[in-house]
This record gives sequence, structure tokens and C-alpha cells, in this order.
Amino acid sequence: MRYTDHRHKIKSGDLIAFRARGFWGWLICLWTWSAYSHVGVAVWIFERLFLIEAKEGVGVRMEPLSKRGAFDHIRTEAHFDDAVGRDALMFLGKSYNYLDLARVGLKLRPKGDGFICSEFAAKIIRPVDQDIWTGIPRSPTPANLAAYYIKHFGPATEVTP
Repeated sequence: MRYTDHRHKIKSGDLIAFRARGFWGWLICLWTWSAYSHVGVAVWIFERLFLIEAKEGVGVRMEPLSKRGAFDHIRTEAHFDDAVGRDALMFLGKSYNYLDLARVGLKLRPKGDGFICSEFAAKIIRPVDQDIWTGIPRSPTPANLAAYYIKHFGPATEVTP
């Protein structure tokens, strides 16, 4: 589906998943056994739709989702109010943690200072039904976060520019 036709269906707190593009994406898919190399979270601010993410080489940042090219939109039914949005924005500028990427690839819990993309997304997405939250793996990868929300809230929608 084209971005301009689908944009209005995306809610703050929804998961945005990306397939491998380039060397780092390919390496992340290989290391984490993931179909997806990267995830972020959709955030509406006024009438603009942004992606907030932890990105390798950059850290936690936010940019217009329209600038990101093709992605999969995955509904989360998350509770994403102003307080959650403020909490998420407090992490802007926090570093990316390459050691946590290695830990997650080894199926260990991330524990360092800074974030990887899936750890950050899992931290700021807060499901309305907290009981289902227990299903999130202790070492979240982009693929298992996507699989978790697809299982509970329906299939991903492929969105193209």
C-alpha cells in the first residue's frame, strides 16, 4: 500500500519494521536470525507522523516517517498518551549500544547503557492489556517483536513510498 493512502491508519505506538538495506541491515538480520533488520515506533506530533528509533551510528532519534522509504506497519494497540510520548522523547540523543546487539543475538537480555532498536521499541510501546506483555521475549529482536504484535493484533501492512 502506498504511504499517502495508509498514513492515516498508523497510530502513535504502532511498530514500524524495516527489512535489511545495506551492510548493517544484512548483518543485523544474520546475527539476530531476523526477517527484519530494524524497528521503530510511530509517533504523531500535531499533524506530523514521525518515527522514533534507536539507530546504529546515531542513537535515539526522531524523523518524519515519510522520509524512511518502504516499511511494514504493525498494529500494537498500545496505550500511547502524552505522558508516554514525553517519556519516549526523554531518550532522544541516548546512544546506540553495539554490545546489546551482540547480547540479543546470543539470546541474552540487553543490559548496557544505551539502546538497540528493538530494546527501545519494547520499552516505549505499552500495550493496553499488560497481561499480554509477558509474551515479549527477554531478548527482543526486530523479528520477534514484530511476530509478537502480529500474533496479537493482525498482519503487517507493507507500505511503500
